[in-house]
Amino acid sequence: MCHSRRKPQSPGRDTNRSDELSPSAGGARKGGRNGGAERRIWFSEGHWWYSSEATAGAVCITEKMRSCGFQGAALAKALGLGERTFHRVVIESLGIPPGRWLRMERAAAAMVRLRTGCPVKELADEFGFRHQGDFAAEFKRWHGVLPSEYQAQVRRDSMRNGSRSC
Repeated sequence: MCHSRRKPQSPGRDTNRSDELSPSAGGARKGGRNGGAERRIWFSEGHWWYSSEATAGAVCITEKMRSCGFQGAALAKALGLGERTFHRVVIESLGIPPGRWLRMERAAAAMVRLRTGCPVKELADEFGFRHQGDFAAEFKRWHGVLPSEYQAQVRRDSMRNGSRSC
């Protein structure tokens, strides 16, 4: 769990994330209607961060992403941004649209939760899918296997290694 405010590393490449999710060196908004306020999102120290002049420092948004159901409009509102501003900040910071970024993060979070043995139906509900089949289809699109197949593989691997599931 991340703390709401702390000083993370300055934005830059993080070798633990794919290149698609690593922030660009200069992804900050300057000028425009916000009077020169700089806003950016980046990944550091295992968490996602947001900063702007209004937040007076970096704010961890990893938990906000989850509590907003990985939905862009809800996350924008939680950050005190309009949807268009949020879209612009994500594009400028990460180089991909917010929907794609949040889907990728949701898929990664689902994979972690599946390793704990959480039922697939429960995860579908937790991650905001209307139907378990929608969750399974998206998971397979991102990871190449169905969630139940992934869980079965994790169980087989843990039995082979002599460890237990959480």
